[in-house]
Amino acid sequence: MTITTVGLLELAFVVCAGLLLFNNRFRSKFFLTAWKMKFFIIIPAILVALAYGTLGTAGANSLLPQVLILTLTILQALLFSLFQIFIMFWAMGRPQVDWYFPGDAPDLDWSDWIGSEEVKKQAQMMVASLENWNLYEKNGTKPANGAIFYGPPGTGKSLLAKVIASKAKMPVCIAASASLNGPFVAMGMLIVKALARKIRKNAEQYGGCVAFLDEIDAIGLSRGTQGSGGMLGGSGFMMGGGGMGGNGTLQSLLTEMSGATDGATWLLKLKKRWGLANNKAKKNWRILWIAATNVDLKMLDPALIRAGRFGSIKLYVGNPNDQSRVSLFKHYLRKKTLAPDIDYEQLRQLSRGMTGADIEEACEAAARTVIFEGRETVQYDDMWKQLRFIKFGPPSPVDLHPTAKRDVARHEAGHGAAVVDYSPAGWMCSGATLRPREDFLAAVFREREDEDYILADREDELRTILIALNSRAVEELICGKQYTGVTSDLQNAMSVAINMVTVFGMGEKLTSRLATGGEPGPRAIREAERIVNAVYEFAKRYTAERREAIEHLANELVEKTDLTGPQVIEIIRSHGEPSIKFIAPEIDKILAEMKEKEKAEQRELMALNPMLAGGEESGTGGKAH
Repeated sequence: MTITTVGLLELAFVVCAGLLLFNNRFRSKFFLTAWKMKFFIIIPAILVALAYGTLGTAGANSLLPQVLILTLTILQALLFSLFQIFIMFWAMGRPQVDWYFPGDAPDLDWSDWIGSEEVKKQAQMMVASLENWNLYEKNGTKPANGAIFYGPPGTGKSLLAKVIASKAKMPVCIAASASLNGPFVAMGMLIVKALARKIRKNAEQYGGCVAFLDEIDAIGLSRGTQGSGGMLGGSGFMMGGGGMGGNGTLQSLLTEMSGATDGATWLLKLKKRWGLANNKAKKNWRILWIAATNVDLKMLDPALIRAGRFGSIKLYVGNPNDQSRVSLFKHYLRKKTLAPDIDYEQLRQLSRGMTGADIEEACEAAARTVIFEGRETVQYDDMWKQLRFIKFGPPSPVDLHPTAKRDVARHEAGHGAAVVDYSPAGWMCSGATLRPREDFLAAVFREREDEDYILADREDELRTILIALNSRAVEELICGKQYTGVTSDLQNAMSVAINMVTVFGMGEKLTSRLATGGEPGPRAIREAERIVNAVYEFAKRYTAERREAIEHLANELVEKTDLTGPQVIEIIRSHGEPSIKFIAPEIDKILAEMKEKEKAEQRELMALNPMLAGGEESGTGGKAH
């Protein structure tokens, strides 16, 4: 049986009449809407009456169908244009979102994320709060509904989100925050609303949902620091996805997180408007919102990171510590064939300050090099080169000139010997190279033995100056020349000495220029110069004593170009130990001799001409200043 148009109209009339009789809210809404739309009824009626009155029945009957056809054509064109705009907005406004549903999430365990145990514990508590939501509510406890992971890039924030997705056993949405912004006004708000609606739908269906927004700073920067007036962009004035007068995407996200919206679809809203849906109690959505960012939290909008939103749990995901880095090396090298000389303790020291992503790349790059060279095992030297590459960049395409290579090797050997024999407490030599890079021609590397903080004393500061100056001592005593390559060495030595006098209170007078906010004065500079020259006198004595070890290290550098830390230490230690264990007493003796010599010279000047002596003192001070 076919349903005719008349039948449909009759059915609609009966339904409408029934609602008018038995639904008070529908009846009031119907008459209110009819009154608001009176002009849509009155104006056409007047036009029809005028047509019949002026044109007559025959003329009106022939004109009205044409007007109706024209009106329908215009409506059709308008609807087609709106459909095209809708398709364009739909295509351009689709966010970059990955959904993981129970059973589809990455097969990851808590052991796959290596980092701070406190961070891991907090993440486990988040998952537990979703799984045992009823238990929390029963005990009058409100589970945290937001968290933010912040820290340097490459520390595992996104990986931690994937582990949470695997362990949560409920839908997990991982979205790129930048994709939530649209190129046109209000598009970002629409994207956020649509995404939040889908999150709530899955939370209702599966009993909970996790929403992870990566790089939240793309939409969450403080609204007081964002620019305005641009044509395109997150907070532009005319066409910006953030909307006029502020970041609409951010505002929409804040509204969705606070639960100010009920998450109703347009159909449900239409039913509620006409009184055809029951007003149910507001639902408590089991949604855990997580964000990640590489910027300082101070740069984010305060409303975004307040308690109750992402600020409920703030977790700093920093660079891995010593123990975590060893675990990371073992994790990424576990499937590779390793040589017996792999020393994880050395790798731990070489990689201090690196992220988990850096360590993974070093392991993979070393394995790629082994395959490319036709070898089977990853050796310690492969790992050492890759870690140096990540820290200091690629080698320069321009090599050292053959005539300069030996003297540069001696220069670096002077540093290397001093690093091995007189490293400050907690430091050790980690390698040497004659391979030029963007920032240096050659270098000796040193790393901290442990990550624990060690207070440096006066002996350590003097040793730092010695390491810097021993290159010049080698140039003078072994090379027989003075090169310009000591520029940074002298700068470092003088900086340490000035800080000893004016910051650390290790000079003749107890003072600090940090309190006055000024530059070091002439007296402080003269005292720092005495310290530097006293250390240099000791450096020349030390170089004369360890000349054979320095020459041996320089020859090895020329031959091999790169030496690891253990190789440098072995070369220097093969020639014994220095005769002096602590250098501070020896340098104090040299300083005392220098002061006595200065006093003797001053007395001679006073004896010859008191006015000349005063002028010399003033001149020296002015020159130093």
